[in-house]
Amino acid sequence: DPGDKKGNSLDSCSLAELWLDRSRSPLWFISHWWGEAILAFVECVIEHANVFNLSDECLYWVCAYANNQSEIQLDGSPKDSPFFAALYEAEGALVVMDHHATTVERAWCALENVLVSFWQKLYAIAGTDENQQPFILTQRPAPVDISRAEVEHPGEVDRFSDRYQTERQLQFPRTPLGRALLTEFESARASKEEDQEKIAKYVEEKEEGGFAAANSRIRVMAAAALCGMAIKDEFDRTIFERVPQVLFESHAPFHLSCQSNMLQLIILYGGKEVLRMADSLTIQEPFQAELVRDIANAVHASKDLSQLKLFWQRSKIQDAQAK
Repeated sequence: DPGDKKGNSLDSCSLAELWLDRSRSPLWFISHWWGEAILAFVECVIEHANVFNLSDECLYWVCAYANNQSEIQLDGSPKDSPFFAALYEAEGALVVMDHHATTVERAWCALENVLVSFWQKLYAIAGTDENQQPFILTQRPAPVDISRAEVEHPGEVDRFSDRYQTERQLQFPRTPLGRALLTEFESARASKEEDQEKIAKYVEEKEEGGFAAANSRIRVMAAAALCGMAIKDEFDRTIFERVPQVLFESHAPFHLSCQSNMLQLIILYGGKEVLRMADSLTIQEPFQAELVRDIANAVHASKDLSQLKLFWQRSKIQDAQAK
C-alpha cells in the first residue's frame, strides 16, 4: 500500500500531501460549491491561469484536494480551520460558480467571501456556459488585457486594456450574473445547521466588514460586467434595472471598464441616487467624473429624451464608444 511522500497511507492523506514533498503557500485560494461538474471546474482554473498569465508553478488551494478529508476538523472556531490559514496566505481568491451561482448560497463560501473582502485580496469570478466554455470576471483589466493593449496600442494602453477587459467578459453567462447581483450571504446555508450558526456568530462578533461588504463586492463585480452587455429582450430587464443602484451602494471604490454602457443604463433607468455615483468610480481617460455627473443631472432634471440623446451624442463618451 503506497503512501504519500511523508510515509502516510493513501487512505489517510490529502492529494496535496501525495504530490508535494513540503508545505507551500498558495498564490490563489478557490472558493466554490463542491457540486459543480469537475471538468467545468478544471476549465475555469485553466482559463483563470491564462487570464492572469500564471506559470505552471502557481499553486491553487482547493479544500477537496488540500485537506485530508478523513481527518479534517471543523468543530472549533472558523479561525482554526485549514482554509482560514490558506486564504490568509494567498494573494487572491477565485470564486467558481456553476450555472445557478450556488456558491453564493453556501455558508462556508459566504465566510470565505467575508474574509476576502476584509483582507482586500485580489478577486476574480469564474463560470462556464452550457458548452463548458470558461469565462473570467476581473476587478480591473487583467494581465492578458494589458499585454494585448501593449502590443496592439502601445500609446493608449489604459484605454484599450479597459476595452479588452469588457470584450473578454461579454460572454460570461448571464444567469449566474443575475443571481450574483442579488447575493445575500447572510442567508447562505450549510450542510450542518451548527456550522451555519457558528459562521453567522463569527462574522457578527469579528466585525470584519461583515456580510454587507462581501455582498457589495460580489454584486458590484456582477454589475460591472453587466454594464458591458447589451440589453436583450429575452433577458429579465429587472436585473439590469438594479445595476445603477448596486453601483451606488458599493462599500468600496470600484473600476468600470465600460463607463459608456453604465451611463446608457443611467439614461434608461436613472433616478436621484445616480447623482452621487461618480464619487465611487475610478474613471480612466478619456472618461471624466464630471461628465458622469453632468449626464446624471441631465437625466434627473429633464424628461425630454430627445435632448438627452443630443447630450449623449455630443459627449466624449459617445465619441470614444464609436471609435
